[in-house]
Amino acid sequence: MRTGGISIQGTYHNVNQDYYCVADSPAGLVMVLSDGVGSCELSHFGSRALCEAVIELSFECLCELDNAKSFLERVNARWLKKLRGLDISECACTAIFVIVKDNRFTMFHLGDGVAVVLADGVPAVTIDIKEDVFRNYTDAMEEKLYFDSWKIITRTFKELSGVYLSSDGVALDQDTVFRYADFAGRFFEEYADLSPDEIECRIESWLKDWDSSDDKTIAFALREGEQNDK
Repeated sequence: MRTGGISIQGTYHNVNQDYYCVADSPAGLVMVLSDGVGSCELSHFGSRALCEAVIELSFECLCELDNAKSFLERVNARWLKKLRGLDISECACTAIFVIVKDNRFTMFHLGDGVAVVLADGVPAVTIDIKEDVFRNYTDAMEEKLYFDSWKIITRTFKELSGVYLSSDGVALDQDTVFRYADFAGRFFEEYADLSPDEIECRIESWLKDWDSSDDKTIAFALREGEQNDK
């Protein structure tokens, strides 16, 4: 898989509150993206700690994906450990991570943002669709784990086309599963034969002009294109 990502600070805050990590680990391909809650002064610490916690656990072979609740408890505990000494209520952040290994993927999603996995031609999408009255509210990491707030999808596959993660700063004109599935599908097609560096340059060229004052982050994984198979 060709992997990468890019994060661009918006004009709404004086620090980029988004963070992402992508790694090949003993647990498989691990992609993590987190968006710090804008109203929390230390949320940029929270988003970074969340990404690092998931990556660390994957390298320590502590991703018990057959027991999602146990794994999320480990993530929450590691996140809290990394933020020791800080006011946890000011470190709130969203959480999206996808783990791919042995023709199986698992998606974990809490709060804002979007994740799309396209496998066997069928998209799996997680998105936090809100009613207008709740548009400025999002579920987020906090001291206590609320398992029921998480969206989790697990699926086996024969062929994986790609994985797309984005923070809510890259919101589309319509917050629908179909709209994001279509956007990610076009993303995979357009960049099918480009290198990770080329893909990141292309993303930066249009993402910097995206109509949003929020931080904007995209992480991606695409199957090897024709140029890599020769």
